[in-house]
Amino acid sequence: MAEDKFKKEMLNWLLPSPWHLRELPPEAHSMDVASRVLAARGFDDPESRRLLFDLGPDDIPDPFLFRDMEAACRLVESLLKEDQPRLLIFGDYDADGLTAASLLARYFVNRGLDPHILIPDRFDDGYGLSAGLVEEIELHRPHLVITVDTGSSSPDSVLQLMEKGIQVIVTDHHLATDAFGVTGAPTLNPSLASETYPYDDLSGAGVALLLTLALDKALGPSPLPLRQSLFALAAVGTVADVVPLTGVNRIMVRHGLEVFRLGAPEGLKAIGRSSGLKESAPSARDIAFSIAPRLNAAGRMGDVRLALDLLMEDRPARADQLAAQLDELNQQRRLVEQGVFKEALAGVLAEGEGPPQTLALARGKGWHAGVLGIVSSRLVDKLQVPAITLNEEEGVLTGSARSFASIDLIQAINSAGHLLEKYGGHAGAAGLTLKADRLEDFRQLMIRHLESLPLKDRQSPLLADIKLTGKDLDLDRISLFDAFEPTGSGFERPLVWLDNLTVESLTRVGDGRHLKLLLRTPDPSM
Repeated sequence: MAEDKFKKEMLNWLLPSPWHLRELPPEAHSMDVASRVLAARGFDDPESRRLLFDLGPDDIPDPFLFRDMEAACRLVESLLKEDQPRLLIFGDYDADGLTAASLLARYFVNRGLDPHILIPDRFDDGYGLSAGLVEEIELHRPHLVITVDTGSSSPDSVLQLMEKGIQVIVTDHHLATDAFGVTGAPTLNPSLASETYPYDDLSGAGVALLLTLALDKALGPSPLPLRQSLFALAAVGTVADVVPLTGVNRIMVRHGLEVFRLGAPEGLKAIGRSSGLKESAPSARDIAFSIAPRLNAAGRMGDVRLALDLLMEDRPARADQLAAQLDELNQQRRLVEQGVFKEALAGVLAEGEGPPQTLALARGKGWHAGVLGIVSSRLVDKLQVPAITLNEEEGVLTGSARSFASIDLIQAINSAGHLLEKYGGHAGAAGLTLKADRLEDFRQLMIRHLESLPLKDRQSPLLADIKLTGKDLDLDRISLFDAFEPTGSGFERPLVWLDNLTVESLTRVGDGRHLKLLLRTPDPSM
C-alpha cells in the first residue's frame, strides 16, 4: 500500500500540469483571434475593453481617497515651512523599495529639499524598521521620516520615533502582522482592512507615486519631465514586485513604459543598455527579467547603495559605469544562487520518499542570505508546492518563503506564527525567523494548514485562452497580441492551446538555459 501511494505521488509530480481552456461566449466564436482571447477573459463589451486599454494617468482614482492622505500632506506642508527642513526617506532593499525611495527623493529634490535616504542592510539590519535603525535615524535629526515599501510591521519603532519628536508618514503595501494604526502616524497602505482607497493591490512604488500626485494637488503640479521619471520608476517597482497588472497598476505601468525611452532616469536607461535591451521602450517582461533582477542583486549581495546611487544618477556616462558594476554584481548573485539552490533541492528531496507533496522546506548553514528568496522561488517552480528556504546561524533559522497556486502564504504562516520570532510579507511571499528547535513543529503546523485547503487552491493548471490549429497562426495574428501589453502577473500574455504538434528539433540557446523548438503540424499543406 505504501509503495502504491509512493508511485502515485511520483506520477503526480512527473506529469505535466493539467490544461484547462477558458470558456468562450457563444457570440464570440466568429470574432478575430485577439477579440476571442479578450472575450474568454471576460472583456466582452466596449466598456470593459476601454477600461483595459484606454485609461491614462488622469483616470487614476483620487489619491485623497486614502484615509490618511490629507494628514500626510499636512505634515509635508509643515515640513516645507521649516527654515532648514530635514527629511529622511526610509526604504526597503528590494527593487520595489529602491524605486519607491528614489521616486520620493527625486520629487522632494524638485521641491527644494535635500532628503537623506536610509536603506537597511539586509545582513546587518535585517528587514524593516528595527530599534537599532531608530537610533540611526535619530542621529540624522530629521523633522519628518517617510517610510516606503515598509513600516506596517514596525508600530513600536514608529512610536519610538514619534516619542522622540520626529514626525512619521508610513507608506507601504505589505500586510501588517499585528493590528496597525495605534501609532497615530498617517498611514498609506491599501492592504489595511481600514483603508478606503478603491484599489488594494498597489506596489510600494505605486503608493509612493500616489503620495506625490496628492502633493501636486496640494502644492502645485510638478514639471512634466519629473512626472515622467516618477512614472517610469513606479512602473519598474510595480512589475518587479509581481503585483497584478490590473486597475491602477496597469495605468501606472503602461504610462511608465510609454515615457521610459525619453523620460526615465538615466540610471534605469543605463541598466537597459547594460542588459542588452533595445533603445525603444522596454516591455514589462524586459523589466521583470532584465532590469528588476539587477536592482535586486544589489540588496541580495549587500551593496544596496550601488543601486540607489544609480537610480539617483543623472549623468549618462556615470550611470553607465554604475550599471556595469551592478551587472557584475548580478553575475556574482547568479553563481551564489546556483550553489545554494543545488544544495537546497538535494536536501528537500532527501528528506522523504520522493518530492514533497505539500511543502518544500530547505535548511542549511553558510547559505547566502541574499539569495534565499529566489532559491525558494526556484523550488516552487521545480516542485510545484510552496517553498521555504532557511539559513541556520547560532541556533536561529532565517529565510524566505514563496507561495504556489492560490495559496495565501501569510495566512498559512499565521497558523504557526506563535512559533516564530518574527515574520512578515503578503499572500505570495514572506520572510521569517525562528529558533532551530522549533522547526519541526513549525513544519507540521504548516503542512496541516496547507492540507486543509481545497485542492483547487493548491493546484496551478495551465489556463489556455484559446484553442487553435497551426494553420490559424501566422506572424500577423501573433503580432495582434502586442496590443495586450503590459502583460505579467494578473494579466498574462495570451496562452494558446495547439493540438497534435510534432517536435522536429530541439536547440539549446541562451547559454544552454533555454530551448528553441521547431514544431510541425499534422496539416500537410503547411
